[in-house]
Amino acid sequence: MISEMAEDGSVKQTHEVPHAFTMLLPAFRWVETVYGIEGQTNPRVFILADKTQRNPDFPEVFSAGVWVAIAPVGKKPVPSGFPRPVS
Repeated sequence: MISEMAEDGSVKQTHEVPHAFTMLLPAFRWVETVYGIEGQTNPRVFILADKTQRNPDFPEVFSAGVWVAIAPVGKKPVPSGFPRPVS
């Protein structure tokens, strides 16, 4: 049994997942120092970066590792992105 959480932290819905082996990873939470800065992050609070890993609006800000905002490669029924290496 898993719980799907609402934005306010309450349980939105529960799901029974048949499985032999299951690994679930929760969504990342924001970094307090960049949260709410217009143009620095996407809605999930990953750092927006250009091809040089610099933020286009804040060139003194670089992004690395799991905090780089990676655009989806196409439309899918379940939102997903590139696998992120563990750092």
